[in-house]
Amino acid sequence: TASKFQSQGYNCAQAVALSFESETGVDSKILERAMSGFGSGMGSREGTCGALTAAILVSSLTGKGSNREIMKKFREKVGGIYCKEIKGDNPQKKVLCSCPNCVRFGAEIAEEMVG
Repeated sequence: TASKFQSQGYNCAQAVALSFESETGVDSKILERAMSGFGSGMGSREGTCGALTAAILVSSLTGKGSNREIMKKFREKVGGIYCKEIKGDNPQKKVLCSCPNCVRFGAEIAEEMVG
């Protein structure tokens, strides 16, 4: 579902968060607006990956899962947690994970947490 939202033009954070509208009980318009500033890394400054931020939001809203565990799992799957490093500003100077895969992994991890 997250991939579908991303293909419709939503940013990475919105795509993951919107996939969990029913689990969080938060209206899609609120999720869309709330997560708008987290795409392309927090604040569009290549900070924390938006897909990771959304997974943490889902966990927080549902009261399930651990932020630390989410970050650990995301780092293991993606290779980093900051958009800038994931996109290639890292010692290897290579892309660690594509944005669509970050979205997929963020949604998978959130799903594991909320069950």
